[in-house]
Amino acid sequence: MSSTAHIPGPKGLPLSGNLLAFRKDPLGFLIKARQEYGDVAHIRFGPPRHVYLISDPEQIKEVLLTKQSAFRKAKGLQTAKAVVGEGILTSEGEKHMRQRRLLQPSFRKDRIGRYAEAMVDYGQKMLSSWKPGETRMITDDMMQLTLDIITHTMFGTSITNGVDDISHAIDVGMKYVTHKATSVIDIPESLPTKSNLEFKQAAATLDKVIFGIIEDRRKNPDASRGDLLSMLLAARDEEDGSGMSDRQVRDEVMTIFIAGHETTANTLSWTWYLLSRNPEAEKAFHEELDRVLNGRKPTYDDLEKLQYTQHVVSESMRLYPAAWAINREVQQEVEIGGNTYKPGDTLMMSQGA
Repeated sequence: MSSTAHIPGPKGLPLSGNLLAFRKDPLGFLIKARQEYGDVAHIRFGPPRHVYLISDPEQIKEVLLTKQSAFRKAKGLQTAKAVVGEGILTSEGEKHMRQRRLLQPSFRKDRIGRYAEAMVDYGQKMLSSWKPGETRMITDDMMQLTLDIITHTMFGTSITNGVDDISHAIDVGMKYVTHKATSVIDIPESLPTKSNLEFKQAAATLDKVIFGIIEDRRKNPDASRGDLLSMLLAARDEEDGSGMSDRQVRDEVMTIFIAGHETTANTLSWTWYLLSRNPEAEKAFHEELDRVLNGRKPTYDDLEKLQYTQHVVSESMRLYPAAWAINREVQQEVEIGGNTYKPGDTLMMSQGA
């Protein structure tokens, strides 16, 4: 085993290290670092933060699977707790495993199939509003489409007010989290800066709206709703029969809402962009849709038949992944690929680079 002192990487600036170059073009910076320094590159984000970009598949497997107990989720996800709380994305250890047990039944194949009809209906509603020859901002359309779909699948038809408030508050919160996670100076939330005050207002809005929906649903349960919120409230741990507290439900609602909104919209937007740049692929895509659907609305059962369509989406996610990096912070000294990492070090793995 050897220390990390010998690991090469871009030099950077005296105080901020590589942080400014990374923030200017994150993926471009990581791609260049991988190309120039190989399987492991040392990146410095400010004086106290040492990050190591790991690009070797076997070393990545060690970090995420075989030696995962030596790590915790890194600063980005720790900071994200300010918005999403302790949901399945940010929780760890036994709490994470319990949340997985509680959530898994809500995502069985038969239940996912119920949401497909709503997805198709909202898609058709969007397309019917388009006019021949007009220019559309596809990113805005996809954001609105996925917002409509995740709102319906999460809350059913019970929510008529508050959706725009939730969407705006999440946008404010995630921008705050992103900036905080990549900042050299960690400004305490207690200081009354403009960004801190905006974030606190957004967080208060989220809690007010979502806790209000949860409270109303608990007072007026309806087993036939079939939306994700009903399933979360009805979920029981198979080991002890316990359910989720209001706080746990709120955190999972936030996690699923974010996963089903912005990231999905980005994937759709990149997919349409790539098809527009590849006429042969676009032609094959439409030919498969015409052959399989023959003019009718798609259903969940059609997915297995739409092989080329699945390949198109998979390639889009490979080229432009919505989540383009995974970070883990070392909790206990660990050896990965012959290098010994110390507590506080961060290992970054980028599927985008």
